[in-house]
Amino acid sequence: MKKNNYIWLVLAILILAGLAWFSYSNNSKSTLNAADSKFNVLDTAAITKVFLAHKDGRKNTLTRKGGLWLINNTIIADGALIRLMMKAIHDVDVKRPVTANEKTEVVRSIATKHIKVELYAGENLIKTYYVGNEFDNYSGTLLLMEGSEQPYVGFLPGFEGVLTQRFDVRPEEWRDKHIFKTNPSILESVKVSYPNEPGLSFDLSFANGKFKISNIPDADTLKAERFLQELTKASVDSWVNPDMVTHDSLLKVKPMLEIALTNKGGLYNETLVIWDAPKNPDRYPAYLKILRKFATVQKFQVAHFAPKKTDLVEVQKSK
Repeated sequence: MKKNNYIWLVLAILILAGLAWFSYSNNSKSTLNAADSKFNVLDTAAITKVFLAHKDGRKNTLTRKGGLWLINNTIIADGALIRLMMKAIHDVDVKRPVTANEKTEVVRSIATKHIKVELYAGENLIKTYYVGNEFDNYSGTLLLMEGSEQPYVGFLPGFEGVLTQRFDVRPEEWRDKHIFKTNPSILESVKVSYPNEPGLSFDLSFANGKFKISNIPDADTLKAERFLQELTKASVDSWVNPDMVTHDSLLKVKPMLEIALTNKGGLYNETLVIWDAPKNPDRYPAYLKILRKFATVQKFQVAHFAPKKTDLVEVQKSK
């Protein structure tokens, strides 16, 4: 009898342990599958607006207009940074819930420093959550769904860092760095001027699918097309104040180069002014007239998008 009692006791313990494990497993899964832990949005193509409110008082609204994203309806956002943010929205996952012992301190931390994220599809608000500080020795980021009292430790698979980097929009840092925006359907003309070497300047016009370059009757069409392709890729290195001279002094100096692009209807017109900088081996100071912004441009890139008139002459083939 004693042996049978022992066997039944062992079986009872095993059954209870199994029920406990099953209950814990189900509760754990249900916790991580609850609505307050689903921070990701799989259909990011449906997102048309992202509102970001920082605890420090900064607020930014990113709105999709056609193929572009605008910051506060005024600044074209950098496409690469938008893609990184959308990838974070799509991929963000939960590592674990914050424990009861951690909760008080975590809630205080989120209240002190966070970015509120509101995601919209059209006019519909589809998700709101708070992105807090780093956690778990910088391997995770605190997340809290609006309306929930349960914080989580979130992360991006394959990414080492904190999620706040992907949502910290600073307009000058997120401003699109492309200088010229055009295509054959809207391009009207491009004027390239070398004030110190006027004989190398030229005007390019485009109409009815054909290029015309001033004073070059035998202009090379392929070279002209390549020039325009490079022009559309032209970008500033940074939206920072050039350290060569002050702004006021810079505008009084004769520039090395000036490129004025005109589109039909004045859409995205821009004039880029560049000054020489012999003491800087890598960058030129620059100014965008219509945008009224100072910047720097990399010297090696200017060599690609700013040809001289002689560079566009068609090479005559020997017979």
